[in-house]
Amino acid sequence: MFGLVTKRRHDQELLAANAETARVRAERDTALDERDAFKEAAKTAARIVDQGEIYAEGGRPGRRTPLTLELARARDHARVLDKRLAELEAINRRCTCGGTA
Repeated sequence: MFGLVTKRRHDQELLAANAETARVRAERDTALDERDAFKEAAKTAARIVDQGEIYAEGGRPGRRTPLTLELARARDHARVLDKRLAELEAINRRCTCGGTA
């Protein structure tokens, strides 16, 4: 009515807000931990691929196998696609045909 709130209601809302804050912080921390784990796994995978330490059936590390060659081709293709995507994004930013600038 006049914007007045009882102390009990204020305390309840404060507790609810604190609980929500704790939940969101825990969710954020979990996401950061997962991000770090995925980042580390990606670095490890990149190191393994760069060093050619891919184990194919009966293969040894450092030996070029069809799997390592296919991975190298896929990485080259991904680089080409990334470059093309960057070009298209630059074109899209310069577009004056009614899109956002």
